[in-house]
Amino acid sequence: MSLGRNPLPELCIPRPVLHQWLHLLTWPDKKQLKVPCPNEVKAALMKKVLDHADLFGPGEPNITDGLRLESSDSWTLIRPSGTEPIIRISAESLAEAKTQELLEKAGNVVAGMMSK
Repeated sequence: MSLGRNPLPELCIPRPVLHQWLHLLTWPDKKQLKVPCPNEVKAALMKKVLDHADLFGPGEPNITDGLRLESSDSWTLIRPSGTEPIIRISAESLAEAKTQELLEKAGNVVAGMMSK
C-alpha cells in the first residue's frame, strides 16, 4: 500500500466484493434446546447418537464435543451437559425457520432414542 498522496482508494473495498461478504457480518440465528436425560443414561444415549448421525440430517460430522454436523449454511451440536442431567442441542443458521427445523428434528430423534 502506498503512503503517498492518494492512499484512500487503496483502502476501499470495491462494492461488488463488499456485497459478496456482507452476509458474513450479519449475526446468524442461534438457539438451544435442553432434553432431560439422567446422568447414568448419557453415555449410552450419546453412543446411539454417534452411531446414527445420519438421522440428524446432512452435514460433515465432527465428534470433538458430542456430535456436530456442519453444512454450508448451518450447524447442529448434540452433546451431554457436564453439569446438568440434560442433553444440549444447539443449532445455528442464517434463517430462524431453518434453525428451528434443525432443533426440532434433533430433539425428536434424541427423544426417540431415549424411549427405546
